[in-house]
Amino acid sequence: MRRSGTVVDILRGCVLSERDETGERVRDIDTASEWWGIVIEGFGLAYGDLTAPERDALWRNVRAAHDAWEAAGRP
Repeated sequence: MRRSGTVVDILRGCVLSERDETGERVRDIDTASEWWGIVIEGFGLAYGDLTAPERDALWRNVRAAHDAWEAAGRP
């Protein structure tokens, strides 16, 4: 979660929610490159020390959990 002024960005697995005074926009993140861009650039989290295989494994785990959540009847 990140707050910037009146905007709150929340990343839960592969779902990015952006909330502000006008409402909420929700979208799924479908690619590893977009997800890592949000995590590192958007949220400023430092994962630069992970190797490419470690990044790939983390993305696969996040994506698998998201797919299972959707298959179970995403609320």
